Amino acid sequence: MAIGTYFSEVGTPLLKAFSSSDPNVHRIRDALIQLWEVFHLADEFEYRNDLALLSQSNYQPCARHERAYRALIVEWLKYMDHLKKRYPYPFSLALRTNPFDETASPIVTEQMGE
Repeated sequence: MAIGTYFSEVGTPLLKAFSSSDPNVHRIRDALIQLWEVFHLADEFEYRNDLALLSQSNYQPCARHERAYRALIVEWLKYMDHLKKRYPYPFSLALRTNPFDETASPIVTEQMGE
């Protein structure tokens, strides 16, 4: 996996080098760790066709990344707020294609306009 290679060969030593000189590096480190968790979770999901059919032992690796999932939700909500305040048309599309709504559709209907 590319992100794993990055951390093992470049990312971790680079973070150590900068950690003593920049107090914001801890926030960057936390963001990189979350990013790694998200990529790992994406890898887990990529190899599983139907999450509803997973046995408990197969579900455990995915469940361990609940923190990454929660972080993604928070970031998505912040992004939606940003779009709503500054970009109404992209916000409308993002709202209509809401990943938390199984019936979401990019098609604008009369009901939406009322």
